Amino acid sequence: MRELQDEANRTGISLSNLAQQVLTNYARWDKFVSKAGMIPVARGVISEAFDRLREEEVVQLARSVGKNALSDIILFMKGKIDLDSLFSWLELWLKRNSTAGFSHVVENGLHTCIMKHNLGSRWSLYHKVVLQLMLNEILGESASIVEVNMDYNILVFKFKEYSKEDGSPH
Repeated sequence: MRELQDEANRTGISLSNLAQQVLTNYARWDKFVSKAGMIPVARGVISEAFDRLREEEVVQLARSVGKNALSDIILFMKGKIDLDSLFSWLELWLKRNSTAGFSHVVENGLHTCIMKHNLGSRWSLYHKVVLQLMLNEILGESASIVEVNMDYNILVFKFKEYSKEDGSPH
């Protein structure tokens, strides 16, 4: 209990608020992680492993394993696969497991998603392919990927979601 009090003091929050954060993290993430098949891997290992792959190998890995693995994990942890569950899972994953970040903004029907990861350009490429496949599965023909930009540490993708009835943007 002393460790919790020390952490609360260090972060400038009450012990009650820290306890609430711990319980929330457990309920949303910790209780699912190992059961969903996820394991912690050091940032350097992931970065080095992906950097050793050729771009074609990264794309093949994303297509053959990555998309289905992510679908399974999201379904297990969120109970469904839709835009809300995809984006809430990505945000939670990046918040809980790295110093990275995720932002999702919708303006005039245009979704802009930014994923900051600091794991290299091959990691960006892997997630670009996985996310394109996920969006195509979730939205089918009711989405149009407008733009995808990636560099060494960041992935930005934009898409419009269209109404299936009349083709107008949501």
